[in-house]
This record gives sequence, structure tokens and C-alpha cells, in this order.
Amino acid sequence: MIALQVVGLLGSLLFAVAVGDGCLRLLLGRQRGRFPRAARIGLAFALGEAAISLWMIGLGFAGLRFSVAAVLPLAVVPLLARLRERGRGRSVGEKAPAGGPRLLPVPVAAALIIASSAVVLLGSFQEPIAEVDAVAHWAMHAKVFTYERTAFPPFLTAGGVGEGVSHWPPLLPLAQTWSHLVMGAYDDQLIKGIFPAFYLAVLAVLLGTLRRFLPRGPVLAGVVLWATLPSLIVPFPAGSVASAYADAPLSLFLVATAAALLFWVLDRSNRSLILAGICAAAALWMKREGIAFAGVSLVGVWIGLLFGGREIRSRSFPAAVGFTMIVAASVAVQMLYKARFPGPFTGDPIDLGFLLSAEGIERTARSGGYLLREAFHPGRWGFLWISLAFLGIARVRRIADRPIRLLLFLLAGQLAAALVGMAVSEFSIERIAHLDMRRVLIQVAPLAAMAIAFLASPRPEESLSPASIRPRSESPSPRTARGT
Repeated sequence: MIALQVVGLLGSLLFAVAVGDGCLRLLLGRQRGRFPRAARIGLAFALGEAAISLWMIGLGFAGLRFSVAAVLPLAVVPLLARLRERGRGRSVGEKAPAGGPRLLPVPVAAALIIASSAVVLLGSFQEPIAEVDAVAHWAMHAKVFTYERTAFPPFLTAGGVGEGVSHWPPLLPLAQTWSHLVMGAYDDQLIKGIFPAFYLAVLAVLLGTLRRFLPRGPVLAGVVLWATLPSLIVPFPAGSVASAYADAPLSLFLVATAAALLFWVLDRSNRSLILAGICAAAALWMKREGIAFAGVSLVGVWIGLLFGGREIRSRSFPAAVGFTMIVAASVAVQMLYKARFPGPFTGDPIDLGFLLSAEGIERTARSGGYLLREAFHPGRWGFLWISLAFLGIARVRRIADRPIRLLLFLLAGQLAAALVGMAVSEFSIERIAHLDMRRVLIQVAPLAAMAIAFLASPRPEESLSPASIRPRSESPSPRTARGT
């Protein structure tokens, strides 16, 4: 029985990858080959889980109950993608840049990444998560969705029980519900195996995206700094692993958005900008902080468009409008979804007058102090944030580079949103600072790893010189090389 459930769990995750890969193929076309295989797998998992969860919400609006058969029509997506590609030739691929500083031996980096992945995998099946938010909201919603087989279960829509639904978006509980359906039974211990999949997906997007633009040494250094974060992989008491329950999956959609934006900036791909819009729109279904990130990324896109010169404005304006419309449509659908639940929105309203008052400024400053103390705690964050601060000072002129400027804007915007949220909270700063700061730092840690790799590397324009990179489609065949 357990063996069948394990097969079902793995099957549900592989189905998500297949659906997401189909979405990538349909969206990117032949440009899909510009994304390295590792990045494509991570992006496919993120898109697939989002597509399945949103499909299940659509079933709820249609009054249909959840079942494996009701979700299987999504299998048409990869089939259509394959049929569309027939006769169109191979995707255009790219070689990774060579050279760069040797910051970390490959065997050492590989050993650290494998060991950290093993710790995450084994740790996910140990003691059940006991943090109150993880149990009372995320896990409880997943259990209710699984047993009642609908996106609008009466248990949550009746009376005041649904108060938390507006505060806890449903993508993660619905992703678990899909896995439970394929497993054939509810198992709150085994289902935690979904979280190593999110961890590995973030790892794949980081490795693939950075290796596409940067030399191996800085890429491995940045990825290892993220993969070995104590706050992410070590089972601290009272909150760190429980925080990763939802924050690590959210970081997948943040890093997926950032990766797609990097391909837009460095590869000049408008389809990548549309992909970034889809990932940002999915992020706001994962956790409430995703709404802030969608807004930050939207502002970043339009700043880059307006100040990027006439050529980028004429080339990318339609794609930027598409990005905006995708995010706006996602917000509108989420508002319709939340309207079906009777409980009031449990978030704190943003009062600009209060933020500019003496008390608001004082609370924001104290929140910033807690953030700095948390970030520079080596026992919880290793050398990730210390390395980012050191490289930012040592290579301050590089901050003006487009990819680094983009990553730091996304990082700073998300942290600023967290500080504002703490400043306007009804709770005291001391009560919420410790766990909330750890949560937001887990969410944006992959962006910090990306920024570290770019700061430690030659400029991408130098790394992508014709001498160091060549399209795979132009590689000489063995016959041509022999002169026959």
C-alpha cells in the first residue's frame, strides 16, 4: 500500500512536469532551447503545479468535484506541444560560457549540493511539522480540499471558518490535493515529499539559468551558498522548517520570474517576458507575499522598458503589456475566488499616513534592524548575505550592470514590502520579527544567490562573446569536421 502511494506521489509530480513542459514548448517555441535543460525542468515543475492548481479552481467554479479523471484533460497540453513542434526542426540551443574565476572545485560543490539535497529529502519525512501556521492553515486546507473534493468546500465557506482563506492562497494546498488524489489516500506524512521537489526545482532553475550566462566557478559558489542554507535544511525548533513549508515553494516562483526576466534582459526575448508574467501571476496564488512580488516585478519591467532606450521600448512594449494583463487577470480571478468565502480579509491595510508618521517610521526602522541582525547570523544563513554585502561593496561599479540591477531591484523591493507589512501590523515588532524575517529571507534567498554569482563573474556580455559561446545548431558535424 505504501509502495503504491509512493508511486502515486512520484507520478503526480511527473505529471506536473509534463504539463509544465508542454506549456513551455507552446510559449517559447524554438526559443525553448536557449534555456538549459536544468532550468527547463525546474520551470516546467513550477508551471505544471500552477496549471494543475488553477485548473482545479476552475473545476470549483464549474461546480465539478476533484478527481484524477477531471485533471487528466491537462495531458492534452504536452501532446499539443509535441504536435506543434513536428516538422519545425530542433530548438536553437546555446553553449555555456567558459573561463571565469575558479571559486569552488566541482567535486566539492557537487558533494555539498548532493549532501544538502539528501538532508532535505530525509528531513521531510521525519517529525511532523508543528508550527501553528503550517498545521492550522496550509495542512488543514489541503486536508479539507482532499476530503471534500472541491475548491469551495462547505467546511471553509460556512460560517467564520473560512476567515483564513483570504490570507492563505490555495496553490500549495491544491498541489498537495492533486498528489493525494493520485496516491489514492490522504497521508499527511508522505505528502511532505512534495517539498524536496520544490527544493530541487529551485536548484535546477538556479543552476541552469546562471550557467547559461556565467562561468562555472561563480555559478557553483552562488548555488552552494543557497543549497546549504541552515535555515532551509536544518530542522531548527519553532519555525524554520515550518517556515520553509510555504516559503521555499514560493521562492520557486520568485526565482522562476527572475530567471525569465534575465533571459528577457540578456537574450532580448519577448517570449521570456511573457513567461515571467505567468510566473509572477502564479506567485500570488502561492502565498500573500507573492502579491507584493508580482507588483515589484511589474514595476521593474516598466522601469526597464521606459528607461531602456527606444529600441527596447519598440521591441518589448507589447510583451510588457502582456505581462501586465496576465498579472491583472490573475489578481481579478483571485478576488473572485476569495469572494466565495465569508470570512473577512485578515491582512493589515496599508496606511500611507501612518507609514510617514513618527511611529510608522520608528516601526519600519526597528523592523529593518531585526532584518539586518537576522540576515547576518551565520548560524542560520551561512555566508549568503555576508557574501552579497561584501561583493556589493567590493564591486560596487558592477551594480549598474543590467542583470545585477534587475536582481537587486527585485530583492530590495520584496524586502521593502516585508518591512512595510511589519510596520503596519497590529502585532508588536518583537512578537513577529523573528519568524517573519526568516520567512522573507527564505523567499528571496535564491535571488541573492543569483546576484552573488553575477557580481563574482565577468560581465555577461564578456562571457557571451563569440569565442566562448556557439549555438548548438551551428556546431560542425563529425563528417564536416573530417572534410568529407
